[in-house]
This record gives sequence, C-alpha cells and structure tokens, in this order.
Amino acid sequence: MKDTGEEHWANWIQKDIHLWRTEKKVEHHLSAYGGMGSINDLSVDGLDTIGIWKNNLFEMTKTLSWSLAKGKIAAPPLDEHFYRYGTNHIGGWQCINCGHARISSTNIELYVAADFLPRLFVRYLKQDNLMELLHLEKLVALEEIVNARSAVEQLIQSEKITLTTENGWLQTCPNCKSDNIGGYRWQIANDYTKLITAKDNLS
Repeated sequence: MKDTGEEHWANWIQKDIHLWRTEKKVEHHLSAYGGMGSINDLSVDGLDTIGIWKNNLFEMTKTLSWSLAKGKIAAPPLDEHFYRYGTNHIGGWQCINCGHARISSTNIELYVAADFLPRLFVRYLKQDNLMELLHLEKLVALEEIVNARSAVEQLIQSEKITLTTENGWLQTCPNCKSDNIGGYRWQIANDYTKLITAKDNLS
C-alpha cells in the first residue's frame, strides 16, 4: 500500500503482522474493519488495468484476512468461490430508444480480473507461492488472460456493441441523440464464446 501513498494503512497492517507474529493477537487488525473511514472504504489504485487488478486483489486479501482473524475459517480455502469479488456481469449503457449499446474497456477489465484472480489465487495458494500475485504486470499479460480479454472484445463487436475507452455516464445517445439511456449488463457464457443479456435489466 505504500506505493499508492497509503502510509497510514501500510503502517497499520505492519503493526498487525508484528502483533500476530509476537503475541498471536488479532484485535488491532479487526479494529481496522467497519465504519466510515475504515479499511473497507479504501481503494488502493485507479481504473487503469493494473489498478483494477490491484484493487480486486486487495479486496480478496481483506476478505481472507478478516475471515482468518475473526475465526470464521481455520485456513485459507482452496475453493475459488470464496475469493470471488465484484460482478459476474459486464456493465455498460444502452439507449432505450434505438438500442445503441456501448461497453468500456474498463468494464471489460473489471470482468476479466474478477473472473481470473480467484483462480490464480487458489493456484498460487496450492503452490505456496502467493507472492507471485504481486507481479501484476506479469499476470495481466498471461496468455490465458490476454486470450480471454480478446474473446470478450470480439463478442462485444460481434453483437454490434460499441467498444469505448470512456468511463463517464452516457447522457445522450450518440446514435439517435435521445436522453433515454439506461445502465445495462451482459453475461459471458460457454467459456467466453457467448454474450447474453442479463436477466435483471430493466425493460
């Protein structure tokens, strides 16, 4: 966390580690969670590719750390579902008037990171090599992840959905100029070979 300027929380966690190693105490660590301004509210980086993966990894690690300190689990689970964070949907926008839709590269990365990081966490946990997860530049360039990212982009394009780098709210449809715009979500199915509309979208 120090590399993102979070000196306070970096020092806090360092103290937690010391208290656990020397006295097996977890009270100080547990006091970091809950309430406004707690570690639960902390985002450690931005919405670039590395930032997205770093934030997801941070959320997963917090869940594991809290669960261990709270006594909810006795050891890190080897079930990837425990580490799932984020959504299993890809978010975007759709014009209710003409159907024009768009999905940003940020939302694609949010999906891919949420899908792959739990798998990688369990993989490296089994190898007793979790520190490998800190090499995020290397992880995001893994062939399986590059291929998944590309597959999502191709699916979106095949459905005539616009790919964009813009992350702001879509106020006006660029196609028909209507302001009848709604947030929309899609799901990836059949091992990255099918894009389907989420069932809970508003009509």
